Amino acid sequence: MIVTRIEGEWLRRNNGGMKIAIDGMHCDACVRRVKKALEKVPGITVENVAVGSADIAADEAHTPAVLEAIRDAGYEPRTNA
Repeated sequence: MIVTRIEGEWLRRNNGGMKIAIDGMHCDACVRRVKKALEKVPGITVENVAVGSADIAADEAHTPAVLEAIRDAGYEPRTNA
């Protein structure tokens, strides 16, 4: 697994996938909101969303759109590993 810092955000990459830590999620409604936002990003596959993180399959080119979708949903990708 490689830990990469892109646009000031930390995420973990493993075989074409990303695990992104997300601040501000506290309940199942938060999970649904983030999942719905990520599912709208073309070119990615949402593998799992849980309180505090999301696992997606995407290449590095999709990272800015993924981070923007999380922010637009009202949450913040964690800025430390």
